[in-house]
Amino acid sequence: MAHRYLILIPRGGRNELAIGSIAARTGMTHHSAVGSAHLLTNQSGSPLQFPGGLVIGNLFHRHGVGSALTQLEAADATAIGQDVVRMLASRYWGSYVALWNEGGRTTILRDPSGSTPCYYSRSSHAIAFASDAELLVGAGIVQPAIDWGGVAMTLYARDLPLSETGLEGVTELLAGHMATIVQDEVVAREFWSPWDFVAHDLKISPEKQAERLGRVVHNCARSWGATHKRAVLAVSGGLDSSIVATCLKGTLDLDCFTISTVEPRGNEEPFARVLCDELGFGLTARTYQLADADIGVSTFAHLPRPGGRTHGLAYDAPLLRLIKDNGADAFYTGSGGDNVFHSSQSARPLVDQYLATGLNGDLISTWRDISALTGASPWEILRHALRVPRRGSQKYRWKLDSEFLSRDALEIVEGRPPSHPWLDSPNKALPGKAAHVAMILRAQHYLHGYDRRLPFTPIAPLLSQPVIELCLSIPSWYVCRGGVDRSVARAAFADRLPPLIRDRRIKGGPDSFAIELLQANLPAVRERLLDGQLAARGIIDHAAVELALQPTRLATRTEYVRLLLLLDSEAWIDVWQSRAGTPVAQKLR
Repeated sequence: MAHRYLILIPRGGRNELAIGSIAARTGMTHHSAVGSAHLLTNQSGSPLQFPGGLVIGNLFHRHGVGSALTQLEAADATAIGQDVVRMLASRYWGSYVALWNEGGRTTILRDPSGSTPCYYSRSSHAIAFASDAELLVGAGIVQPAIDWGGVAMTLYARDLPLSETGLEGVTELLAGHMATIVQDEVVAREFWSPWDFVAHDLKISPEKQAERLGRVVHNCARSWGATHKRAVLAVSGGLDSSIVATCLKGTLDLDCFTISTVEPRGNEEPFARVLCDELGFGLTARTYQLADADIGVSTFAHLPRPGGRTHGLAYDAPLLRLIKDNGADAFYTGSGGDNVFHSSQSARPLVDQYLATGLNGDLISTWRDISALTGASPWEILRHALRVPRRGSQKYRWKLDSEFLSRDALEIVEGRPPSHPWLDSPNKALPGKAAHVAMILRAQHYLHGYDRRLPFTPIAPLLSQPVIELCLSIPSWYVCRGGVDRSVARAAFADRLPPLIRDRRIKGGPDSFAIELLQANLPAVRERLLDGQLAARGIIDHAAVELALQPTRLATRTEYVRLLLLLDSEAWIDVWQSRAGTPVAQKLR
């Protein structure tokens, strides 16, 4: 099962907390104290210990293949204790948080991949960090109350990881950040930056980069595989999940799962079956069913902010049944592959190559590659390249989403635009790499789609720290080489993938089912959105949503994706209001 934890630190001069009562209310086990901090987890075994601190979650040695550590050798523990941040960031990787006390100050660190969530709150008597917002509520640290400004910001930020959440008093500690308790307050700062790994060593050929990438992905995926006994892997017949499948072969008892739409363009089963037949895996193939998607249920109900899409319920239902029937203790995906492998459809690689090599590089080949990949003419590519920002620290601007937000909501969110420290690139950074970093950021939004109380651990091997760091070092013009996307990753696994998968360029999706779901429930959808909390609080533009819900418009526009987000957000609001009692609706202010 996924690691859940609760860290409690007395505040205001208090020395004791009712740990036994909190453990009973939350169903957690009290393990130990680090300085004044108390640790509770859902695991029976002890966390990894080092002098003055401990690690909660899965920790792996940086090199080679090996299962997650169950204990630290004495020499390793001593080395970590002497320099926690440097040792964890450079000698290890995994999905974890670390807790230690140094000089009377308590520090909590969240690993760079962001695979283990970390939220914190403060009360008059304690500061608490937890894997789940529900644990902060259960411990009595915070009362569940919706932060309507935070909800509006989440909808506007469009999947950008933020420290702000949709609950009052609940803050997220961002990936690659650490928080130190200073005079009863939380001081957060960055300890890991993707920009430290962006390099353009042109002496390393694309072929060598592919070899390095194949080795690192293989080692990370198999290390994860060695940590579990029985798992289900989601395969879509696309490149990323297929790469994970090839790496996991022979490491654990594995079954594959795929789901398709009735509409042929969303039918992934033939591709998934070719992959599974090649690798010798069993495949469970299902079709999206309307009965599995209740528009009154949120896919993000366990998280402290909205952000899911309602049609995801129809994916999760058969998957969760399969995991239960198989007794699987892990669920693997290829999530994040497009992001880390840098699936680019822009002219930025051409700009990067020019800025890095001048006219000495083979710009013509890259120009042709982008044209073959995108279908754009050479002049269109040049026009786009000239528009790419090349100066200053904002070489990539996050695409914010104002669709269906009210004028009042926009006045609030635009007055304090969302940001993230990773988007502030060094002055000499290349614009293609700025976009790559943004893509990796976007992947983090979907890391925690499953409630950690479920009896399995979700794993995205392609978002492992060593994979991210290596991919950041690969020049952006390498990834479109030959006129194909993710070309370095394709080359790395070319001899391990069936040609049908390796050479596939277009992949289906659940779009037709998503539209069908809205159409089949249109009267209820209209009621929930037009008479719901988002409308009552003045967050959404009532007239714009009403227009988008016209039956003929649903089938001809792409607005359905945003409507499903709003629909899931209404269900998320219902969940958290039910935990706190429903207040009288007031306008956003």
